[in-house]
Amino acid sequence: MFLTLAPDSEEAIRRRGQAKMYISALMGTPQANRRPGSGSRVDEQGHGYLSLLPHFRCPFPDPTPPEQQNWSIWSIIAYWATDVLNLATWQTASAILAVGLSWREAIPIMFLGNLAVAIPIVFNGAIGSRLHIPFSVIATSSFGCYLRYFAIVSRAVLAMFWLGIQSVNGSQCITIMLRAWAPSYNDIPNQLPESAGLTTQGFISFFLFWIIQLPLLLIHPTKLKPLFWVKLIAAPVSALALLGWSVRKAAAAARYSRSEPR
Repeated sequence: MFLTLAPDSEEAIRRRGQAKMYISALMGTPQANRRPGSGSRVDEQGHGYLSLLPHFRCPFPDPTPPEQQNWSIWSIIAYWATDVLNLATWQTASAILAVGLSWREAIPIMFLGNLAVAIPIVFNGAIGSRLHIPFSVIATSSFGCYLRYFAIVSRAVLAMFWLGIQSVNGSQCITIMLRAWAPSYNDIPNQLPESAGLTTQGFISFFLFWIIQLPLLLIHPTKLKPLFWVKLIAAPVSALALLGWSVRKAAAAARYSRSEPR
């Protein structure tokens, strides 16, 4: 993969050239061949960009510079391996059990579902991982110069919804931890109306989780690798600990049900 190539290797230089040609074809043509009135331009390095002002150039359509291409194949494996062990995955499995299916049916459902999702994710990420071009440029090749904004806005809206869902999950974890550390946290009186959809305790937990995660959202992706290496160790340990707790609780419940008189 391109991610594992040295920045100055012959193959890396060739693929960077491919990326520049790809962007030049999508975002504009050389000045001599540019249509009158078009906002698409190509700079002296061959980088394509959209110019809304005569002397303004936005660097976001450019390929990722070689010095920032520091994510290797192992970094991506660490990211996805820990992402599979998140709370949303456990909620999906528990939802399968909640509708009446057994754990024997839930396991193959989860396996096939994740496999079906993984295939388009890999194909969708192949362009970015090989050419190091952003989503806005990739969307241009599929949707065109103007319809691509629909894809970009749709992705932004989806990201906002997903951030909200994950933040609610995180706030629930904050509530559980604070209850364990300080049982009096469970006695916080609710000052919000029922129509609000949450309690004062839940609002405080959400605010605390937001304060914790906000600094992490400000870290540039090229500097996030150490965080995922820590997560690669912490996530499996947490998952195994939760599994052990669940098995112990289930075994205790099974012994209690067998001891009850029929």
